[in-house]
Amino acid sequence: MKALPPLFNIQRILPYCEANKLILTPNNRLRSKILQAWGQKTQAEGLSSWQAPRIEVIDVWFSQQWEQLQAIAYPESAQVIANTEQQRVIWESITADCGFMQTDAIAKQAANALKTLVLWNQPVDKNIDPRINPQLIEWIQAFRKKLKALGYITPEDSYRIIGEAFAKAYLNHEPEIYLLGFDDIAPLLYQQLEQATEQLITMPAADYTPRSLQRLELTNTEQEMTTVAQWARSVLEQQAASRIGIIVPNLGQCRQQIEQAFTAEFESHSFAPETEAYTLPFNVSAGTPLGNTPLIAATLRLLRLQQNQWDIEFVAQCLLSPFWGNYHKELALRCALVTKLQSLNIFILSTAQLRYWAQRIDETFSNENPANVFQYFSQFDAVRSSTPSLKKGKQPPSVWVEVFLKQLNALQWPGERTLNSQEYQQTQLWYQLLETFTSLDHVLGPINPITALQQLENIANHTPFQAKVVDSPIQILGILEGVGLHFTHCWIMGLHQQVWPPIPTPNSLLPISLQREHHMPHASSLRELQYAQSLTHNYRHCADTVIFSSPTQRDDNEQHLSASQLISDIPLSTLKTTPAADSVTEWQHTLIKHSHLTLIDCRQGPVYTEKTLPGGAGLIKAQSDNAFDSFAKYRLGAQTSTEAVNGFSDIEKGNLLHNSLAMIWRTLKTQNALLALTDEALKTLVNTYTRTVTHDIQRLKPQHLSDTLCQLEVERQSQLILSWLNYEKQRTPFTVVGLEETHTITLNQRELHIRIDRIDQLQDGRYLIIDYKTGDSNTNAWKGDRPKEPQLPLYALTYDKPVAGISFAQINVNDQIFKGLAETEMTAKIIAIEKNRAKLPTTWKETLAHWQTTIAYLLDSFQQGDCTIDYRDSTSMSYARELLTLNRFYEAENITRYLQDFKS
Repeated sequence: MKALPPLFNIQRILPYCEANKLILTPNNRLRSKILQAWGQKTQAEGLSSWQAPRIEVIDVWFSQQWEQLQAIAYPESAQVIANTEQQRVIWESITADCGFMQTDAIAKQAANALKTLVLWNQPVDKNIDPRINPQLIEWIQAFRKKLKALGYITPEDSYRIIGEAFAKAYLNHEPEIYLLGFDDIAPLLYQQLEQATEQLITMPAADYTPRSLQRLELTNTEQEMTTVAQWARSVLEQQAASRIGIIVPNLGQCRQQIEQAFTAEFESHSFAPETEAYTLPFNVSAGTPLGNTPLIAATLRLLRLQQNQWDIEFVAQCLLSPFWGNYHKELALRCALVTKLQSLNIFILSTAQLRYWAQRIDETFSNENPANVFQYFSQFDAVRSSTPSLKKGKQPPSVWVEVFLKQLNALQWPGERTLNSQEYQQTQLWYQLLETFTSLDHVLGPINPITALQQLENIANHTPFQAKVVDSPIQILGILEGVGLHFTHCWIMGLHQQVWPPIPTPNSLLPISLQREHHMPHASSLRELQYAQSLTHNYRHCADTVIFSSPTQRDDNEQHLSASQLISDIPLSTLKTTPAADSVTEWQHTLIKHSHLTLIDCRQGPVYTEKTLPGGAGLIKAQSDNAFDSFAKYRLGAQTSTEAVNGFSDIEKGNLLHNSLAMIWRTLKTQNALLALTDEALKTLVNTYTRTVTHDIQRLKPQHLSDTLCQLEVERQSQLILSWLNYEKQRTPFTVVGLEETHTITLNQRELHIRIDRIDQLQDGRYLIIDYKTGDSNTNAWKGDRPKEPQLPLYALTYDKPVAGISFAQINVNDQIFKGLAETEMTAKIIAIEKNRAKLPTTWKETLAHWQTTIAYLLDSFQQGDCTIDYRDSTSMSYARELLTLNRFYEAENITRYLQDFKS
């Protein structure tokens, strides 16, 4: 494969490289491209080995000088340079009591303020500028005092010591030092470099005259990104050896969007679910925080398992992570465990609960899946309990690193599969991160495990991850990262008047007058203008073809944008681009065009042959609501989740009412016993049983149900139940003969298990079947061929004694009332069948026959495998919202249209 042309014109500095002159660059990207260009030049000359030119990043060069001072035992070098994380921790400890909400942001601003003052040669110990806020002065003094106590100095302090060492001839002077690619350099650095050399020379920017200089305006940022990607693809198709630069001023904020745009154009197949992650063939320079990468984010979550309790969704994320254990072998167990935990209807899960349910799930699946999830948690917990040094609770970071590594090993991190290239690089950076964390021993001292994890997460979130990739013809760079590079084609995008020149962002802790007086970074509009002018000039001369672009509207289309005045002199052009033949859209069309699809009629599933029907009375209700959803739930095992709530859920409130009434009637048994109780005795009875049932629920989720909340619910339920029992006193005499009874009935030659809330025997010996409802109810729910609530009609048909009527017992704050139908009128609201308004037959016998036919039909359709999608009404569809994606209800129209297009 032919090598790509270099990204740096080595001829610019060739004489200095050949003379072995020292050249300093502001960043490693420019240095590496210079060395790459030098290597290609020497290879072209037939050399197989060569001496590298003296190209160094300025920060690295200063570090090398410091190492030389330490090697010769220079007295002032007997100190440790504090790394970024050590400084961060000290600053955060100093500003912790500042009273602001975001102390980390204040600490960052304070650290930046001190660094800026030192780099711009402002005194920070004595004679500090009186305009500076006394609080900042106090923080600076505390920070420097803490550093001194630890034997640390800042990198900026080391620069001054290095300059003094050059002045005293402890370090060898350079005849010349050349600065390349610097738009700005801090006065402190410039002064120390002057001490190090006889002649400090700033090399001019390249003044290459482009063959084509254009300006484009596009509708919005999204169109701009899409057009850039299509343009880049077109250029490479025509000139394979091109070097394309895409310069994005706000790349850190829009990295994901621009990567998606280029992926859609160049690597559309990577979106396919079966495609494993791989490094894309274009380089995006903006790194992502290491803590946000899937592998390290999962790692940090796993370490959080040593807490005593967690959010349910957090545990689900841990369990479904592929980065521990034998993921593929254990996936069924993990999914079953997640489903069980989510069904508990709680927000917070304790260690004991997790271990208990993990063990239960393992036992359930032991015959069909020998995997064991419980063992991992046991081994994970055993690490801390078996480490004697941890019994004190607090340990320095280096000890916690050992513990964390052992715990990850107990979980078989990072999993059984082979890591891809990016994941491997992330693990290597993870180990470096742990070394950085270890360096905080003297700064943090002994800390508890939660603090240790918080600090580890902070470091991960501050550590950028940039995947190492093979040399790519497309470089997507930030506004500073392309400085000094030379491309064949360069597109600088997003330069509208609101971002270019940038808006000044002075340090909020330093006086603006001080910052402007000394031309500190981002201090004034004038400084930002000069900065933007310099960069714009650089990019006007960085390639054969240069395109500047800007959007004409914000992404929300609410504001018109004009191009930056710094590029408005370039004539406006137009550019027509088209999607590549294998872009995402075209790729999708190609798949459809070349696919061989067979239309399968799925409206009829296989016949149900088991002896026992699943689901109880709920099966018939589901079949009435929508046949497909019934098939999905009771044949395929689809489950709908219940949302956890703070306090009592609606289901728990309903169960509390049901169970309390059941206990009360098991004690009373008859209406006469109810009438015999005094008001105070009845109140005591109701309170006792309501409190008992509430306590049973509280034991299952103690974190979510406080004693105060439970007491309030007891009072609420007691008032409802007392009101209901007073209503029951007005009925004709009855005896409660059945409570929460389970019956096995036979329908259509299949067994069905049902559970009846309550059965009353009336004075004349006949029976009334009652179903408690905490919501609204209506006898219209029993009408038609697809009754909304078929449970009570089912119970009436299958009870083995003469049923005279069925009724809802509606008990809620709005009303406590019976709503039912009977052979003859029982109460004002349990009316005779002949008076019904539900369009049912007018005799009890005919009504029972109607229900017999209706329920038999619904059961038969279930047994025959009916899978049609036909919701009874909008209410039944709203309750089935989680199944709408499975049955593709909302896609029906598009599917029909697609099939028509496919046939044609």
